[in-house]
Amino acid sequence: MNPNWPEPSAFPTLSGDAVHVWAVPLDRSWASAPELSHVLSPDERARANDFALREPRQVFVASRAALRSLLGRYLHLPPEHVQIVLEPIGKPRLGGGEFHFNLAHSGNLALIAATRGCEIGVDVELVRAVDPAHEIAARNFHPAEQAAIRAEGAAELPAVFMRLWTRKEAVLKAVGAGLGFPLDAFETVTQARDGGWVSLSACSSSPDVRCWLHDIRPCGDCLAAVATLERRQPPLGFTYSL
Repeated sequence: MNPNWPEPSAFPTLSGDAVHVWAVPLDRSWASAPELSHVLSPDERARANDFALREPRQVFVASRAALRSLLGRYLHLPPEHVQIVLEPIGKPRLGGGEFHFNLAHSGNLALIAATRGCEIGVDVELVRAVDPAHEIAARNFHPAEQAAIRAEGAAELPAVFMRLWTRKEAVLKAVGAGLGFPLDAFETVTQARDGGWVSLSACSSSPDVRCWLHDIRPCGDCLAAVATLERRQPPLGFTYSL
């Protein structure tokens, strides 16, 4: 996995309405996964041990260790001293303060997005054929998104499907609704590469809300999106290796 973004020579400062997104090539850390586990919390180590297969366990350990390492750099704390708590829907967050982050991974790549002052969500997906894409879109996507899917030829369909999927997941993670929120209740067709608002109508106990959405391209094999509950500058992408 070769990210498109540079490794900074000095750790960047996150200020104002900036958004940082870090690409973490997990396969570079797999050999040292047992050593990385020491920075995890007892709960995280227990979750890692619950994985029956070696590769998912390595992905979990490496991505959580990278998250703690990056948060520690921002907060000037050792990774093992970073206090991460889980919301009822399972979204990790810091115990307090204005710093917000989100984590996603697909294949051997993790993305860690961070901002200050508002909630943030990120999603990443390997571009791959999804069968049956049209049927999945018909069950889950907004009519405008279904139309966008139908308008594409076979060669472009995987990228279009994954682009819409990453946008929807990033929005739901920022809102904190999770995939329990009806996926067809909002649309993300509007080009988000340069930023754009996505509106979600009230549903169940969730009030009306909107997210500022950006497309990002961490590497040639993946598509990704980042969403925030307030308007933000275009995300700055970096690569981070443990």
